[in-house]
Amino acid sequence: MKRSFIYLFSIVALSLWMSSCDVLEDDTAPKGEETLDLNLEKSTLPGVPVYFDLEQVFQFDDVVDFGISLEPAKGEVFFIGDAVLKYNPNQDFTEGSDMFSVSITDEQQNVLDIDTIQVIVLRDSSNVPCFNGALPEFYVLDQNESIQFDPTVNDGLCPDQITSFELKAEDPEHGEVEKVSDTEFSYTPEDNYVGHDFFFYELKLVDLEGEEHVSVAKVEFEIKEEKDIEACEASFPFKTYEIELGEPLYEFQVYFANDSCQTNEWSIDITDVSEGVEADVSQDQKFIRYAPSSAADSGDYVYYTVTLPGDIVLERKLSILFKDTNGENCAEAFADEYTFTNIQDSLLNNNTFETVLQPALNDQYCTEDFEIHILEQPSLGEAIVQEDGKTIRYAVEVNFEEKKETTIKYEICDQGKCDFEFIYLDLEP
Repeated sequence: MKRSFIYLFSIVALSLWMSSCDVLEDDTAPKGEETLDLNLEKSTLPGVPVYFDLEQVFQFDDVVDFGISLEPAKGEVFFIGDAVLKYNPNQDFTEGSDMFSVSITDEQQNVLDIDTIQVIVLRDSSNVPCFNGALPEFYVLDQNESIQFDPTVNDGLCPDQITSFELKAEDPEHGEVEKVSDTEFSYTPEDNYVGHDFFFYELKLVDLEGEEHVSVAKVEFEIKEEKDIEACEASFPFKTYEIELGEPLYEFQVYFANDSCQTNEWSIDITDVSEGVEADVSQDQKFIRYAPSSAADSGDYVYYTVTLPGDIVLERKLSILFKDTNGENCAEAFADEYTFTNIQDSLLNNNTFETVLQPALNDQYCTEDFEIHILEQPSLGEAIVQEDGKTIRYAVEVNFEEKKETTIKYEICDQGKCDFEFIYLDLEP
């Protein structure tokens, strides 16, 4: 790939940038002066590309062509935009060195200069040498989210060997970049923008001898669509299925799509099962396959977790009832989950939030004489069984500003049989 450019540099600019080392074919430079002035060696990390800003190292005032005169053996090299050269190491190139050559020719195809560049891939960023130069960075963020970062963390900076440094960046296409400290930038994407964005930054170091070292690197961003992950909790409800025994294997749906949940990234892990039960998760992570136990006479259970993006973990229970138990499962408790939002709007005069819970609506019982008992109080607030013996009044003083979670352990009893479960409460002021 070849491009033609013309650059006009002042005498001051020429003296500023003629500071790097040069190799090969010095005698090809016009009028005894080198045209191409590149660093001999550049270190990077596995899978991390290296950039060379040709605008800073080309020193000429005529129209020229530049190209790759020697291709690298362990990577690929090509031009980006007007004057940025990119070397990209192969995926299996994880340690060692590679080299390539860059040439400049005039309009008559006379070679003006050639420089050979060596790229060294290191396994550990702590081994990146001083004055190695800028290395690229990649960040993932959500839609309408800002990020603050230090792009120099892998650039081999040695504070005791420099007298000054300068960091500056160009504007990205789909956002804004601000310098917030000597080494840190903040990036904010355009409102509601989703996709890819990037910018180049320049790092200029001055060593103890007054020599300048200038390098560039690319900072890339992947902006993902903002998703209401909490809305996805409704896609994984506590479920109870009633079956007739006789089949060796059953499949139960545990994921139910809803319009508010846009993600398809979750994982289900089984954490506990009834004695003798065998269970696993379908490949699409939407069903639990279940083989009944021979010991159970009324039903089985499968406890599992759902992990959503952002490390949100939901604890769930799948309950399986047997239809042929002849009423022996008269007291079967099932977990309940309640979410209360904007509770500040419902406070009593004493800054207390109160509500009535009806866990029996989700439980199994045979007669209307069943009773509810509190076995363990919640860590936040107080739970009291009401006079009817079937509902629970929960009260909590709202002296917190962030979301809180707590649980109530209760039991349901009917015809001499009792079973316990938990009520999970999410409280959002």
